[in-house]
Order: sequence, then C-alpha cells, then structure tokens
Amino acid sequence: MGSKSYSQLSYEKRNKETKEEPDDIQMWELSHLKDGVWSNSESQAVHEDACAQLTEMEKEDGPPMTTEERNSIFQNSCRTTLSCRPRQSHGRGYMAKPLTVSQRLSTRMDEHARATSETQRQNEELNYHVQNLEDKNEELNLQVQDLEEQNKELNVQLQNLGTKNDELNLQVKNLESKLETDRVERAKQIDDLKQSMRDEMLKLIGNQSAATQQPSQHKKSDSSSNGNSINQIPSARITGSRHLRKNTKSYCPQ
Repeated sequence: MGSKSYSQLSYEKRNKETKEEPDDIQMWELSHLKDGVWSNSESQAVHEDACAQLTEMEKEDGPPMTTEERNSIFQNSCRTTLSCRPRQSHGRGYMAKPLTVSQRLSTRMDEHARATSETQRQNEELNYHVQNLEDKNEELNLQVQDLEEQNKELNVQLQNLGTKNDELNLQVKNLESKLETDRVERAKQIDDLKQSMRDEMLKLIGNQSAATQQPSQHKKSDSSSNGNSINQIPSARITGSRHLRKNTKSYCPQ
C-alpha cells in the first residue's frame, strides 16, 4: 500500500457518486493484493473464504446485503482463518478501532441470523428432496404394481401356452400313431398285392406250359398211326404177291 494510510486509501477509493467508501473486503484486497499477486497465502485464504460466504449468502432470496453485513462476514472469516482474537478488527490497519460490545453483539446476531437462514434454506432443500423422493417412491411403487400385473398376465399366458403345447404334442403323437398304422396297413396291402401278382403269374405260366404240351402229344399220336398204316401196306402187298405167284404156278400146264 506504500506510505498511504488506510483512511486515505479508503477515501481515495470511495464511490464518486454515492461517496460510499470501500467495505472491509475491498480494503483487504486493496491493501494485500498488488499486480494480481497476494502478499501472502493467509491474506488470499481470508479473501477467498469471505468471498465464498458472500456468494453463498447472495444466492438466497432477499434484499441486498448492507456494508455492515459484508464487513461482519469478513471479520468472521478473518477470525476463523487467522485464529485471532474476537475483539480485534481487520482490514483497516493497526489503528482501527476494536469492535464495541454492541457491534460484537450485532455481529453475533447477524451470524446467528445467517446461520438460522442457512439452516432454514437447507431444511427447505431437504424437504424438497424428501418430497421428490416420496414422489419418485410412489412412481416406483406404481411401476412395481404394473410390473407385477404384467408378470401375472405373462404367467397366465405361459400356462395357456403350456396347455396348448401339451395339446399339440398329443395331436402330434396321435398323428404319428395314425401314420404308423397307415404305413403298416399299406405295407400289408403291398405285400398282399405282390403275393397275388406272384400267384397270378405262376398260374399263367402253368397254363401256358399245359397249352404247349398238348399239341406235341397230338402230333406224336398222328405220326404213330401213320407208321402203322404204312407198315401194313407192304405186308398186304407181299401177301398178295405171294398168293398171285402161287395161283400162277398152279395154273401153268405140264
């Protein structure tokens, strides 16, 4: 900060329009930050903690925070981060006046109010989450009931399918039995037909053989009768010639 006092620096950095001087957080940044570099890690930690608390508080619905409230948050951050005495004031130099009893009481009341508000906000968030969880639980229960109903319907369908499957298996067995019976009967009919055709063929062959043998026997009998007549003719002739010779011989004169 150089040779300038805190009061002079605060006066020079006041708002030109509202004439409002910087609060403790702004003064801490002006006095401990130079060219974007903090003088030490503790100063940076105090500033970051105070800014984080302010950001969290500004998220809540309500009127803008006053300078006193911002300063109270900064002083509380200093006491928490630097572990210093509660009556010591920071951000205004060693000449800064310590907090009075009323200021400390007001600070504590502000802190208590902020803590209460934060607790209430957290409770509201928890209630909101609980309500959401209850709604989701009801939805899940409805979904579970729907799934159970669907499961029952599927079980009924499975039972019906099992019954139909048994009926189909019985029909298949009956068809297989009928096909086997038809096959056996057809095979028997085929065997009977073959046997009948075999008997007919044998009968036909026997008839043809008998018809073939009868003409040959007639021919043999005809040839034997013709032979006998031929053999009889020469003998008659010989007998006749002998008789003629005999008669001729007896007729001739002596």
